[in-house]
This record gives sequence, C-alpha cells and structure tokens, in this order.
Amino acid sequence: MTFPANPTASRRQKDPATTPSVSMFSGRQNTFGGELAGRGADSPLRPQPQDTPMIDLAHATWPEIEAALTRHPYANLYIGAVGQHGPHLPLTVDTDLATGVARALAQATGAILLFALLHGEAGSAEAFPGTISTSPETLRALITDIGRGPTRMGVPALVALNGHIGSRDPIVPAARTLLSAGLPSLNLDYPGLEPLAARICDSQHAGRGFFHADEVEASMLLALHLDVVQTGKAAPEYPVFPETLGHHLIRFRKISASSIFGDPRPATAAKGQTLIDRIVANSIPPYHCLPRPPRAATHPT
Repeated sequence: MTFPANPTASRRQKDPATTPSVSMFSGRQNTFGGELAGRGADSPLRPQPQDTPMIDLAHATWPEIEAALTRHPYANLYIGAVGQHGPHLPLTVDTDLATGVARALAQATGAILLFALLHGEAGSAEAFPGTISTSPETLRALITDIGRGPTRMGVPALVALNGHIGSRDPIVPAARTLLSAGLPSLNLDYPGLEPLAARICDSQHAGRGFFHADEVEASMLLALHLDVVQTGKAAPEYPVFPETLGHHLIRFRKISASSIFGDPRPATAAKGQTLIDRIVANSIPPYHCLPRPPRAATHPT
C-alpha cells in the first residue's frame, strides 16, 4: 500500500494534507516535510547521475565497502511488505516499489544501498491468502538492530524509505533509538506523491491518504517489472470506507472483495516512470540536509 502521508499514526486519523511525508531525526529537527511535500509535484529538481556511483551491498565486497566509507556516504534502507494487491499485482508490490525508488535514489546520490525488509505490519490484510505480517514490535527491533551496523561503520546517516502504510509507526521509534546511538535518520514516505498522482493519473482516487492496487501502484510496477503485472485481470473497485478508518484496525476483506482501491486499468509504464522520477527528485532536498560529519570508522574484530 503506497501512500503520500501517514493517515493512521498510532491508529488516529490525521489530515493527509498536513501530515509530512518526510521526517528527519538528526537532533536538530524532528519534522521535515510539510512545505516540501506540499510543493513536491512542482519541484524543479530532477535526479541526476552522480560522479560517485552507489554501492549495492548485495553485490559488494568488504574492501569495496571500506573504500566507499572514506567519502562518508549515507545508507539507504527500504521497507516493504507482503500483502494482497488484487488479482493483477503480486503480493510483493510494496517491497518491489520501495526497492525501485530506493535504488534510483541511491544512484542519484551515491549512497550505500542496503537491502529490502520484505515483511511489514500488514494485519489489516491478513484475511487475504498470501499476506504475511510482522508485529510492530518486531519491525521496530529489526530496523534498530540493522541500523547499528551502519553506525559501527561510521555511516553519517540512515535513509529509511518506506513503501507500506502499516510500517510507518514502527519506523519512527526505531529512528529515535538510532539517533540516541549516534545515527541520524531521514524517513521518506514517497514525498509529493499525492499531488503528483492528481496531475499524472487519469482515474479517480479511492483511498484516503493512500494508494492501493490502483493506477498509481500498477503504473510504478509496470515501469519496474513489466512481466509481473497481469493487466488483463485489472478491474475497478471503489470500497466504501468506514468513518472509523484510521482510528482502529479495519479488516480490508470486509470492505473489498478484490483488495483493489480504485481503478488500475489506465496504468502505464510511462506514468509509473514519471512518478518514480519525481518521488526521487522530491527526496533529494531533505536528503542533502542530513549531517555528513567526517567520522572515523570503527571496525570490531
């Protein structure tokens, strides 16, 4: 489930127009986003190739990481989920989209690309077969433990790109814990997505502060993985959301037969690539506001 802002912080409804999609934990400023996220669709910035290439942890050796640390790169961690996304999209959509955006952001900034956290908190979708959820406590502990690795290596800051609405709440306390251990972090929830979708997409938006199995997600996945989108099975569904949405856990299968929220049929790879490019461009200004102090790396024996 992709989202431009968090409408369910601590299960309380917030106004997506005023809830920031960017938060920074650096000891200087706890919230960075409001104005930036609001003007994201019109940001003049575009992701540009860097002279310094990103380092993909999945394919790097330890000497390559050690050499990269001399330029004090940030580390990009991305959080997805495994859950229902209609009959036309795979269960790993949230992870796939977060992976694509995080990789593009690392390429634009020369960051260390860590890896995806495949499972998120998806309790609202567990009635659909295939959905596998973690508890908020487990996800919080996992992000905290993983963040200690970059801290020991001397990475100046962690960028956490979140691709699933249910996982945002555990990320925030994990970020505070890591800050107390000396690692500032930037939490990104696809900045500027809502105005971008309003400008680029053709279908009516169904969700309240989020996008799910609709034109937005289908377009982004078409741009990344053309072969996994079953376009012939795409069909519209506009669930009637209860007024209590955001105040307590809602079982999605009780309000949606297909788990589609909107109309995915107008989705195209071109729209998806534009969305990804603009999300990355909107992520760069707060990214460059993170501290980058020269710190000596420590390597435990």
